[in-house]
Amino acid sequence: MTDGLILRIDAKFAHVEIDGAVHQLPLRGRLFEDQGHEKRPFAPGDRVQVTIPSPTSSGAIDAVLPRTNRFSRRASGEAEREQVSAANVTLVLVVMPAREPAFDPLLTDRVLAAAEREDLEVALVVSKIDRDTKHEVEPW
Repeated sequence: MTDGLILRIDAKFAHVEIDGAVHQLPLRGRLFEDQGHEKRPFAPGDRVQVTIPSPTSSGAIDAVLPRTNRFSRRASGEAEREQVSAANVTLVLVVMPAREPAFDPLLTDRVLAAAEREDLEVALVVSKIDRDTKHEVEPW
């Protein structure tokens, strides 16, 4: 077994970086058996122990290593479960345009509140500031 980093999760595979190479590893059912209050047992950013793919095996995620933190929200339609969007986060970077599309203060507030709840460092970047001729984004 070796350690890997989950980069992305699709419906049936996790894209895991192992020693600089990205491998698609199947999602095994046993990882979902004792997931507790989380909708999925792993998220992008999780460190995992894996069996390395070989010519006779597609490889597998064997275990999820402990997290330092997480960025999550309540799972849609499930009051008691959470959906972890990212794990082991060092910085939440909220990038919002001033215009085209319009700045979304509600979404910005939700992301900032979620980062604050998890005590994560956060930065707000407002792009396309040259298109905000009425200075509506200036208070942010």
